[in-house]
Amino acid sequence: MKSSFKPIRIITSFVIVVLIVLIIAPTQAFADPTITNPGFESGSASPWVAVNSPSVTTGSAHSGTYKAEMDAAYEEYYQWVSNVTALANYECWGYIQTTGNVTGRIEFEFYDSLGGSMLGAKILEAKNTVGWEMKSSPYRAPIDTRYLKVRLTVASLDSGEEVWFDDIGFKAQTGGCFIATAAYGPDDSTVNTLRNFRDGQLLTSSTGQSLVDAYYSVSPPIAEFVDDNSSLKPLIKASLLPAVAVSSVSTDTTLGPKITVISILMLCSITFVCMLMKKSRKNMPTPIK
Repeated sequence: MKSSFKPIRIITSFVIVVLIVLIIAPTQAFADPTITNPGFESGSASPWVAVNSPSVTTGSAHSGTYKAEMDAAYEEYYQWVSNVTALANYECWGYIQTTGNVTGRIEFEFYDSLGGSMLGAKILEAKNTVGWEMKSSPYRAPIDTRYLKVRLTVASLDSGEEVWFDDIGFKAQTGGCFIATAAYGPDDSTVNTLRNFRDGQLLTSSTGQSLVDAYYSVSPPIAEFVDDNSSLKPLIKASLLPAVAVSSVSTDTTLGPKITVISILMLCSITFVCMLMKKSRKNMPTPIK
């Protein structure tokens, strides 16, 4: 009989250890990655780095007063962005205006902590525009991502042609907690609590990143099923309570409350195992003497 409960004990022990590690581990605060001076409204390019003398000019900007201008081959601006979270989903965009057949290009490329490129660049480009054209695309950061390089450049530029850039953007997408969103709604504070736990704790370690990646691969159809069957939402909310408690305590409180929650979770786990053992004993056939 002891061997029949060994898997349950192993699983329960594993869950308790994971919870302790996630709760006790210090919370790391991550700022949203931000492109500085995205519309060149400071009147200068800084902190964009200029290559081959592009310029910041006035007149007919997409918004505000200033825009970046390139009118010669091999000109470019680039900027490094920190605080990028691995495996997070981002949206990148920018506005381009061109004359003639010249192509304006905005490149977004992820890098690791050693300066190695993680993926090929996400390229947004436009040519023969009529006024300003907005280009955008989703972009997911691979594991071990730490930085983003944003590059504005031109291709196939002939004499007399010009390209302008304005309002370059890069922002984390707010979606991702699919099942909780289906149960609670996208604007519920519970969803924000779980999202903060994901970004501030799980995505800061390779183990947590693997868990999040696995969750993304299986949760969308479950969330869709929950969304189509509203009677299941109270049950889903109840099942998410332990995760919500762990997320809330690990991101918002000090060590004392964390230890309290660990104790409660351990007690619940032990109680659950005891109930399973008791139920199993009742269902076991009476030995024949």
